[in-house]
Amino acid sequence: MGRSLLDRSETTLTTTGKTRGRTALVALEQLPPKHRPQAHMDDIRKLLAAGCQPGTVTLHLAQAKCRLFPNIDPLTIYEEYGLGDGQG
Repeated sequence: MGRSLLDRSETTLTTTGKTRGRTALVALEQLPPKHRPQAHMDDIRKLLAAGCQPGTVTLHLAQAKCRLFPNIDPLTIYEEYGLGDGQG
């Protein structure tokens, strides 16, 4: 049988939460180093890593930054995150 409405909404909330977490982390990375809440950023990274396939957190962060800053060349962003071949 199909998934219940509650199951589908939980999946939507989880996916939306991950997207917001990635966007929030990318936004916090834009702050000057002395103003970054490093402990909170580390917590966000841990939560994202727990909900992602191993090794994909940096890819997701690069994609989030591309969406947040569409005027920046995506290859530059991928290289910044250590994804030099422009994965995504």
